[in-house]
Amino acid sequence: MSNTMIPWLCLLPVEILHHIFDCLDASTILFSLRCTCRRLKTIVDSYDRYVLDFRSISKSDFQLLCCLINPRKVKSLILFPKDETSDQLELFMTYFRIQEFTRLRSLTLIEIEERQLKVLLKRFCIPSLTSFSFKLGKYDDRRTNTTATLLSSIISQANLHHLNLELRSTRLEKMIWPAQCLIKYLKIGSCDEFSQIFIILRCSPHLQTFVIKFSSYVDDTIISLDSFRTSFQQLTSLTLENLRANVNNLELLLSLMTSLTYLKLIGLGHFLNGNRWEQFIQTNLPCLKKFELFVQEWKDVDYTSVDIEAIIELFRTSFWIEHKKWFFTCETIELWPRVIKLYSIPLCISTLTYEPESNKISSSTFYSIINNDMSIMDNIDTIDFKFSKFTLDDIQQQAHPNIITDLSSLLQQACSLTSLDICCNYDSRRSKLTAQDIYSMTPSHVKHLAASIKNLNEVKICLTKLQHLLTARFFYRSSSFSNVVVEWLEQEKAGSSYFVGAVFTKVWLVQSNNQFKLVRIGNKRIKLTVDH
Repeated sequence: MSNTMIPWLCLLPVEILHHIFDCLDASTILFSLRCTCRRLKTIVDSYDRYVLDFRSISKSDFQLLCCLINPRKVKSLILFPKDETSDQLELFMTYFRIQEFTRLRSLTLIEIEERQLKVLLKRFCIPSLTSFSFKLGKYDDRRTNTTATLLSSIISQANLHHLNLELRSTRLEKMIWPAQCLIKYLKIGSCDEFSQIFIILRCSPHLQTFVIKFSSYVDDTIISLDSFRTSFQQLTSLTLENLRANVNNLELLLSLMTSLTYLKLIGLGHFLNGNRWEQFIQTNLPCLKKFELFVQEWKDVDYTSVDIEAIIELFRTSFWIEHKKWFFTCETIELWPRVIKLYSIPLCISTLTYEPESNKISSSTFYSIINNDMSIMDNIDTIDFKFSKFTLDDIQQQAHPNIITDLSSLLQQACSLTSLDICCNYDSRRSKLTAQDIYSMTPSHVKHLAASIKNLNEVKICLTKLQHLLTARFFYRSSSFSNVVVEWLEQEKAGSSYFVGAVFTKVWLVQSNNQFKLVRIGNKRIKLTVDH
């Protein structure tokens, strides 16, 4: 923060400063602003609307925040004990008694084990919550009914308006929805029947935004449309992810939602007909202001450039280009010539699987306009590189440097990117990437890295060069350097949580520039270290 800004901040009224704090993370408020001057320290101490978001944080900052924060001044809490930060919840419980979060209005639990759920929810004051988000990380089938009962109780709370449930359909289908549910925003994962959607909509007269992620198999049968004569006019925003449905049944579903202003579809099926979409939207979705699409279709023979042009031509009408200003790209690649992709610009997915662009057949309506403010990568926060799909000769020989350079340039442009996955879904023994390849292509705005490397010893090189990482996971063929790496982590990354195994290493890092901080508590200046 520029020093010239501090005097102006000090002159602002407390109410305005508190509104500014609402847009800042807790680390910035407590580690930076609070230590600037006495007035800002006093104003920060009176602030009581903290958002504790532990999804992307170094271990050192996590510990410091837990030392400094007053739980009675926290309005929103996000816990994320994922694999690399698996001890986060345990550490959190050593710093706080959950009952102290008396002003909590929003609670998010991500990758929580099912065996922990009941204990956690009993400690939080659930009736005061206006927002609850939950994603199970490790299931326990013995607790299926218990989980369904707990969640049924939560959705019946009078103050709850925002609900996000990402769990298996076996839990979802056992939940009992209240007849007059007050939820306005709902996101569910692993839905496997259109009938579940109808049940929820009939019970949710106030629901405005509905996000649905389907399971691998979807029963899209609409048993009796006559029983749903009343359309669901309350719904204005709908997102369908992992959709695999018959286009006729999809249109029947959407025809009951004529008040939609936003529609996003991500899936696999026969959804490429631009003329059909144009007629359907004009007839059934007159209020639609934004339409986002990312769909794939398979066929028994290879797609050609003629096929690509025929599909995209139907999206070049005045309806798409001039009236709605919605733009699309259609493409296929040599590696998967029987798969075709059609997607809106910018990409509406958050995770991009990057394929080699050699011999790609592509056509777009995006190039028919000039719009410097529109970027295809705006919504991408995770990129998954499939290097093993390149030929081994390209990776190992002459084309390799060019590939790395091109990918580095692409990643630098993806400013929203926070997570990078390189080769980890493939056989890591085939990785021909060096530590230099990995750190040279990883931009500073990436905070979470997963990568396959040649051997365990290269973990040290990557972590030394990539000081900005918060978490890291490395896959390798040989663990012959495990003792050396453990000793190095203890010395160079003291305080970090780590696991060094036979085929992978995971680390939750203490950042090297953050081994200690000077903070004020009362009238004293105290140095907090990672061992505090």
